[in-house]
Amino acid sequence: MRLVRGYKYLKQNDKLGSIADINELLTTTEVVNLKGKVSQIIFANSIDNYEIIIRQFLLSHLCGAALNRAILCSLGKGGSKVLYPMPLVWRSIIKSQGYKVSKVSSLLWVAYVTAYLCYGIFSLIRQNVINLKSIIRQPKIAGNYVYFDGLSIDQVHCREKSKTCHNIVSWYRKSSVRIKSIDKYCHNVSQFKEDAPNDNDTMYVNSPIFPLSKFKEFLIYLILSGVAFVSLIRDVLFWRWWNILMLKEASLSLVARIHNPKTLAREYLFNNSSYIYRPLWTYEAEAKGSKITLYFYSTNCELFKNNKGVGKIMLGYQAMTWPYYLVWDKYQKDFIYRAVGKNNEVLDVGCIWFTSNNKDIDAPLNSISVFDVPPYRQTIYILLGAEIEYYVPEIVNQFLNDIQIVLNQKNISMLHKQKRVSKLTHKKYIRNIKYLNNKSNYVEIDPSVDAFQVIQKVKACISMPFTSTALIARSEGKPSIYYDPSGIVQKDDKAAHGIPILSNINELEEWVENINNE
Repeated sequence: MRLVRGYKYLKQNDKLGSIADINELLTTTEVVNLKGKVSQIIFANSIDNYEIIIRQFLLSHLCGAALNRAILCSLGKGGSKVLYPMPLVWRSIIKSQGYKVSKVSSLLWVAYVTAYLCYGIFSLIRQNVINLKSIIRQPKIAGNYVYFDGLSIDQVHCREKSKTCHNIVSWYRKSSVRIKSIDKYCHNVSQFKEDAPNDNDTMYVNSPIFPLSKFKEFLIYLILSGVAFVSLIRDVLFWRWWNILMLKEASLSLVARIHNPKTLAREYLFNNSSYIYRPLWTYEAEAKGSKITLYFYSTNCELFKNNKGVGKIMLGYQAMTWPYYLVWDKYQKDFIYRAVGKNNEVLDVGCIWFTSNNKDIDAPLNSISVFDVPPYRQTIYILLGAEIEYYVPEIVNQFLNDIQIVLNQKNISMLHKQKRVSKLTHKKYIRNIKYLNNKSNYVEIDPSVDAFQVIQKVKACISMPFTSTALIARSEGKPSIYYDPSGIVQKDDKAAHGIPILSNINELEEWVENINNE
């Protein structure tokens, strides 16, 4: 397989970091310099940020696994040319890193932009229809509300009754940064409707911006969308692809521009699963007084320090333009500053809850919780473009097996919770879990149980670098460490957030002995 051969070529030539280098260049290099050629009707209140918006859009839609695959496949075919839809600047960057780029890539790029042209026109027409229906039906506006983007059912509602539910909506209700006097917590989780939960202040809406509901507003949108369509003809003739790409985004942005500020959310909250691209409409909402916030539900977002003592910044972080960031601690705050500078408001708010189904667990009295990162199958893992091979079966299995042996020697139960259940998980890892299930002190916890539920039942916590469970345990007053059986992770890595890093089984034995004595 070309993909695997390309990866082996980079590994054998000590060049695994080359893909990360390309991603960093794509993140930090301007894609266009277009003064006077940017559509005012499309960008409006965001026009001063047009270049970074376009760059974010390209990074979130075209970078990552798909581009990494194209690069690796070119290497796996004896150094053939990279075939992938990319703007001219990106093609130049990849060439500068020693790769050849196929001329067909420019044709693929034209096809890609053309597809978005069709998508944009469809979106404008569709939004006009939605607005017209809204005028007829007059749907109820939420009132004084905040909106959470990109959630699932367990991040909105706890199906089991409990005094404490550790999801993001529950966290926000209790948080000191919560905007006061909120009537509704809105979100786009369609499953919420089907389950019909009893959270009266939580509301499903199918769009972050309510449709226009007044005939005058509808006419204004119709006129503006007509102007956008006319200007699109010029953009196509002069190949102003940046305006074409953003037409679909503008269909919702125009709605936010026309809306009465009182009908917009007091705050729009996005999580770090979608950290790169800040939607175009958020600039319009911000101009009308809405707060736009990115919160981190995880702390495992930094790359390991390499052998040069430097931890590269992951794809896209340096291109972020969120006005507000909510982070866990001073270490994550420092990471944001390193990525985007100090001209942003970054608030250290402690552990941020995210997902909880509120299932209870039975845990032996003398037990320690263990959290790992299940490895993907090789063909999936290599698409991540990791500079250091770490979340692989050999290391993850040793992490679990070492812990099981040490805890068994001290008659301590091992409560193991996998981070996720996936069809993409490596078979070697799955076989090892079956092996551990035969050990008397091993207890496998349902992955859907939230980490708080597990940590509150144990005496201490062992996590794989650098999962956020270590920080949750510390916040709960439980002894907490990262265990690295490979010795790859450097003990002074800032990504550890001050949590001790143990580098071999002897250090692990000593730590467990101290915990047992306490």
